[in-house]
Amino acid sequence: MSQIWINGSKLTSMEPITLKPYDRLIFGTGTNSIFLFRNTSKDSEIEAGSVTDDPVITHYFTVNERYENENKEKAAERENERLAQEKQAEELRATLQEKMDAERKEAEEQQKKLQKEFEQ
Repeated sequence: MSQIWINGSKLTSMEPITLKPYDRLIFGTGTNSIFLFRNTSKDSEIEAGSVTDDPVITHYFTVNERYENENKEKAAERENERLAQEKQAEELRATLQEKMDAERKEAEEQQKKLQKEFEQ
């Protein structure tokens, strides 16, 4: 699927999306295909004052919105990788601990056996 971004979020499914006035669309990987969806027949559905409360929608705002979401996604991926590595390291540590405990127990038993032989 080609890359489509709506309000800074990457479109990840083929499910239909209903656009609202002032939704920002980016098509492709570049930032030259940016569109502002404006359906004047739906202007009456916009709550009074909601548009003026939002930041001014500019090219920079839309590109920045996309990059911020991309960075959040990458940070989440890195965090998931870190957690997976920690889990793997913990499993390895537990395995090594079990092995060391078994070797220690075997060494103690061997030492007790040698001690008995020596005493006899």
